[in-house]
Amino acid sequence: MRRFRKIAGLMLALVMAVAMSVTALAYTITIDNSTSGHTYEAYQIFTGDLTGNGTASDPYVLANIEWGSGVDITSIVDGKTLLEALKELTVSGTTPFASCTDAASVAEVLGSDSNNTKDSAVAQAFADIVSKYLTTTATDIATSIYNTSNYTISGLAAGYYLVKDKDNSLDGTDDAYTRYILEVVSDVTATPKSSISTVEKEVQEDSTGAWQDYADYSIGDSIPYKLTATLPSTLADYSTYQLIFTDTLSAGLTLDTATTGTIAASDVTVTVYPNASSSSGTEVGGGYTVSLVNVSGISDPDAPYYGGKVLTLTINDVKSLTDTSGDPISVTSSSVIVVTYSATLNNSAVFGNDGNANEVYLTYSNNPNGSGTGKTTTKEAVVFTFELDVTKVDGDSYDTGSGSYTTMLEDAEFVLYYLDASSEKHYVIVDSSGNVTGWTTYKTSAEGTPYASTLQSDQDGNFSITGLDAGTYYLEETKAPDGYNLLSNPVKIVITATYEDRDNDGVDEVSSLTVSVDDGQAAESTDADKSSVDVTIVNNAGTSMPSTGGIGTTIFYVIGTILVLLAAVLLITRSRMRKSGEQ
Repeated sequence: MRRFRKIAGLMLALVMAVAMSVTALAYTITIDNSTSGHTYEAYQIFTGDLTGNGTASDPYVLANIEWGSGVDITSIVDGKTLLEALKELTVSGTTPFASCTDAASVAEVLGSDSNNTKDSAVAQAFADIVSKYLTTTATDIATSIYNTSNYTISGLAAGYYLVKDKDNSLDGTDDAYTRYILEVVSDVTATPKSSISTVEKEVQEDSTGAWQDYADYSIGDSIPYKLTATLPSTLADYSTYQLIFTDTLSAGLTLDTATTGTIAASDVTVTVYPNASSSSGTEVGGGYTVSLVNVSGISDPDAPYYGGKVLTLTINDVKSLTDTSGDPISVTSSSVIVVTYSATLNNSAVFGNDGNANEVYLTYSNNPNGSGTGKTTTKEAVVFTFELDVTKVDGDSYDTGSGSYTTMLEDAEFVLYYLDASSEKHYVIVDSSGNVTGWTTYKTSAEGTPYASTLQSDQDGNFSITGLDAGTYYLEETKAPDGYNLLSNPVKIVITATYEDRDNDGVDEVSSLTVSVDDGQAAESTDADKSSVDVTIVNNAGTSMPSTGGIGTTIFYVIGTILVLLAAVLLITRSRMRKSGEQ
């Protein structure tokens, strides 16, 4: 019995020792990243005995070091084993692992005072080399579990681990791979180091000069656009860094190019600014390419980009950009890359609330450990243009009962113009349907060509001009309908548009469209989609005058003759009286 108790005691001690041993092996790496979508993997590079408690005075120390289960030291990559590749590795002109013969000597180099940080150049270079020799056996790879605020990789034995995002897991997403993490495991928390590029798209409003995500213009106007890309805070971790701007223009926008239908690098301007608040930057002269192709894959004619064009601007390496003199440009993580170009609002423009859309997304390098690209969400800018509907009426035909005019005047003729900053008149040119095709400073053909279009009211007194910017215009009557007085002054018309993101989708829409005439009270258009404004122009009949050869003229002739005869009689009578007095 006494012997049985002794054996039982030994067994209990053994169970407790095993339990303590199991507990000691159950280490966890917590990765402090709240962004979902990552799949982290942990590879044991070194195994050994862990001592210490992780404090400054008693740090963790890995002793009796051997190669871990997560690395394949027999694998041949580029003709070399892992140890051979490490022995040839050069960092800042030195070969830190040249004399290493086994795992322990490699670990000793990594643990030296000059290299004992995860961000040291030697540690990063080591991670890049060892990542090529990781095991592909699933049972040797520990994978993370995500909760709402971080990731955890549990059940790890003591050792030195390389933690990385799973290959190809973030390609095409708006996220970046974490730079390799090296950790000596007990229970530790690692802060991943990753960052992404962003892009913004803006259009310049001509009335204010402000850059924003909406504007209004006339057909024929050239519209400035701006694309702004930021760079990741981890730019230094990349050997090269690629940016690709993919910018899609709707059919109503024609990219302004020196040669019609083709594009050259000089048709866009690329500028590097030191940071987002810088007012001056360096224009890029080389290091990027551009292309312009038709939008493909859209069969619905009502789709926003049906019939449009895609502008692609590719910078293969932002670190290799040169200025217009061919000198290298200093690009840092704080730098901002700005692309500007202009596009003309053409005759395919959509007027009203749908607007003429233009969107961009950015493809960017997102893997500092190798190849891979991320993709931002799209950012959109919209240009609006409007229609002016004019009705010519008889001023005496106003019906107080209906509150409207009953007689519409045909064949009234007008020209429409606006005044530029120097008060020069710019006259509208329209096609047969009233669509704006351009502007000219010549009113008549006698002044030059092209000259102003004549806007003529039809049998219902109407004419329309489609494709106008919000702003101030003047309608000048050049010919009144027969029997009516010509307007003595141009009619001042002010079109005002206001915008808001009514659907909370990040896209502004026209919330109201108003017009005022000769500085009168503005009234919101009744057009449901806020695309046009209505203006009524009143003409009054002229005063009735006798026509040439009519009775009025005859009366003048008769009265004139009588007056002449009376004057002759008076003259003769006075002459005779004078002679009689002399006698």
